[in-house]
Amino acid sequence: MRQHRLGAAMPKGSWCPLHANKTTTERAALPLEVPAKGPMVSRLPSWRGEHRIISLYHYFHADMGYILEADPEVLTWTTDVEAVPYEEDGEWKAFVPSIKAYTRTGVRLIKLIHGSKPGRGDDRPLTAKTVPRPQPGVVFEVYSRRDLEAHPRLEASRDIVYHRCRELDVHLPMRLAATFAKHPPRKLGDVHAFLGGTSEDWFDVLALVAKGHVEVDMDMPLGPDMPVIGCSAKGYRDE
Repeated sequence: MRQHRLGAAMPKGSWCPLHANKTTTERAALPLEVPAKGPMVSRLPSWRGEHRIISLYHYFHADMGYILEADPEVLTWTTDVEAVPYEEDGEWKAFVPSIKAYTRTGVRLIKLIHGSKPGRGDDRPLTAKTVPRPQPGVVFEVYSRRDLEAHPRLEASRDIVYHRCRELDVHLPMRLAATFAKHPPRKLGDVHAFLGGTSEDWFDVLALVAKGHVEVDMDMPLGPDMPVIGCSAKGYRDE
């Protein structure tokens, strides 16, 4: 069995028992199929839809998980995916997503790739991103690891998801929704002021966003001026 020292860098490849006893020639003769995902390397709890633990097959996939968890448009998402056939220029091809996300407006099929590696003379990401044209209710997306590291939503999404386990007064979401029923807050600073305006109150604001009681425009920087879309007593996870 391959051993791995705690804290050491992950090896480039991982042994997979599938076809392990076949020779190289025998494996080459096998019919083409959807590539195996390989061993699961991490898990991310999701509060979208049914509460569940989502398996991740690369560590950088967690970055997309944070972005999806903080996106108020996302209803639920999964890494249990299948190849999706699509037609392009009269030819049928297969798009193999890493993540499938169900949103309020349709489905996002997201493929995550490693991209270029530093030190190979070309630091550009592998943008040989053959992204199929959108279909009715379905959008295809491809991101490299470097795309995710530079994603404008990533830092705010991490901060929000970090605070979703913070304990809140059980009556706070209802008081918040009742207070802003007729005149919704325009920005997070309004919610912060309602809670008291202290630094601890700001952490409660982030927890309200993380739990789905406050919806924000994730395309804007996280802060008091971040626009608020709406408030609700019922969030992604009932306390």
